[in-house]
Amino acid sequence: MKENYKIGSIKTFLEKIDDLYKNKKSDENNAIFFRGHFKESYQLIPSIYRHENFIKNEDRIFREIISQIPDEFQDSRFTIDRLIKMQHYSVPTRLLDLSKNPLVALYFACFDDIEKNDEDGEVVVFTLPKNKIKYSDSDTVSLISNIAKRPFSFTTLNSEHTSYNKEVEKLIFEIKEEKPYFAEAPIIDDLNGIICLRPKLNNPRVLRQDGYFLLFGIDKLKEKPAKLSSNWFITEDIEKLIINKNKKKHLLTQLDQLNINRKTLFPELESLGKYIKNNYKEGIFA
Repeated sequence: MKENYKIGSIKTFLEKIDDLYKNKKSDENNAIFFRGHFKESYQLIPSIYRHENFIKNEDRIFREIISQIPDEFQDSRFTIDRLIKMQHYSVPTRLLDLSKNPLVALYFACFDDIEKNDEDGEVVVFTLPKNKIKYSDSDTVSLISNIAKRPFSFTTLNSEHTSYNKEVEKLIFEIKEEKPYFAEAPIIDDLNGIICLRPKLNNPRVLRQDGYFLLFGIDKLKEKPAKLSSNWFITEDIEKLIINKNKKKHLLTQLDQLNINRKTLFPELESLGKYIKNNYKEGIFA
C-alpha cells in the first residue's frame, strides 16, 4: 500500500482522486471503489471479525436478530439480503461497505458519532476487476453469505472439489433450502475468497451511498477471514489517502455544502433528527 501526504481540503482530495483515476485507468475491465475509515489504524476486515465473541457466535447472532424482529426480514428471500439489512442495523456481519462515490468515503473518513479527532482518517481505494463483481442472486454470493449460518467449527480443510467434508456438505444443504437449483460446482476456492457485491437498490441507504460490499469468506477456518491477497486482490490494487485529523471538521463543512452529510447518506428519521439537532447546536439554521 502507498501512503500519501495528509489531505485537508476537498480540492486536494479531488485532485488526488483524479490522479488515481488516470493512473489506475478505470476502464471496461476494472472499476474503482472507495472506503472511508475514521481512524487510519482500522483494519480492512468485516465487523464480525472485530471481536472474537462475534465470530464465535456468528450463527447465533444471525438467528437471534431474525427471531427478535421477524417482520423486518419477511421480504428477504436470500441470506445475503438479510445480512445487508443487519449491516445497516449495525449488527456485525461479514460484509465490508464500499462506495463508488469518493466523497461518500471521505465523509466516513471524517465523521464519527463520538467525534474524537485524535487520529488521522483514511480513504482506501480499491481497483477491482469488473468480472469479479457479483449480484445478490449469484451462487457464489449464496455460498459465502451462508457461512454466517454455520457454527464456529466450520472449516474447508480436508475438502476437495469432488469430496467435501461434513461441514461443507451441511452448508450446501442449507443453501439449497433457499436456492434449490444451486449448482455444486467446485466451491472451496470461493469459500476461501472475497467477492465484490453489487446489492439490490431497494435499500435507501445503499442507494444514497452508492453502496457496494466486499463479502468475506474464510481462510480455511471460520475463525479467520479470507485474505485480501487471495483470489484477485493484490497489494498494488489497494491505496490509502490519509486525512488530516485537524481538518476533519472543515472537510465535513465542505461536504455538507455539497449535500454529503448525515441527512442525505442516512435517510432514516433518527439520522435526520440528529442532523437537525446538531445544526441548531452549531447555530446553523438553514
